[in-house]
Amino acid sequence: MKLEQDIQHQFTDIITKQIKVKQPSEAHQVYSDLVFYRFDEVFENAFPRFRKLVSEKAWEKLIYAFIHQGATSTLIWQMSDEFRHFVVANNNLNIPYLEDLLYFEWIEIEIFMQAFPDLKEEPFSFEQAYTLSPNIRIQTLDYPVHHPEFDDDPEAFEIGEYTVLLYFHEKSGDVMYLEITLFMLELLNNLEQYNALSSQLDAMATSYEIAVDDIKEVIQESLESFLSNQILLPKET
Repeated sequence: MKLEQDIQHQFTDIITKQIKVKQPSEAHQVYSDLVFYRFDEVFENAFPRFRKLVSEKAWEKLIYAFIHQGATSTLIWQMSDEFRHFVVANNNLNIPYLEDLLYFEWIEIEIFMQAFPDLKEEPFSFEQAYTLSPNIRIQTLDYPVHHPEFDDDPEAFEIGEYTVLLYFHEKSGDVMYLEITLFMLELLNNLEQYNALSSQLDAMATSYEIAVDDIKEVIQESLESFLSNQILLPKET
């Protein structure tokens, strides 16, 4: 086993150009290139926006360094998440919004790879209890990397708190996102505490000193859309 591990480590060092081969062979170089280009293809597809931000030299250096470190995942798509964390941990690229951008690009893959149950659509009711779908993701970003025009001029956007809800849109087959308010975030985070949505809204109306009917009028359309897109699921009683 020790010998096998030594051979594997040596081979990884050779592929990542950490050591020189005394007698380089064409086959060895071909395999080294195949390994690199496989990772190159996967990561460029996973992070196309990030790829455009870095030079060819910097990109190649990141990939070889990641290969040298080694991935623990056995699934190629999950290696993109490992690469994301690796890049953030070794960030000397002077991209302040790097972590937010890589998360936003990665999470689309993670959501797309989930298993989605075939649920019967039910009418929305304030008297129903709801829960959040396990397939959605909610993340607060420091930079509005979700904004369609962010890449054109990042410096035009302010640092802040941008809470984004990401979900799979079944009809289009795409991962979609919504920027939600802090009020909606509080509502979604506390769904499990109530046996009916109306009870939760009564409590929030008291807390915010707002008429409950006014709250319902403002948020009903959004909640109906959440239910239609399986962001919200009826809670089993």
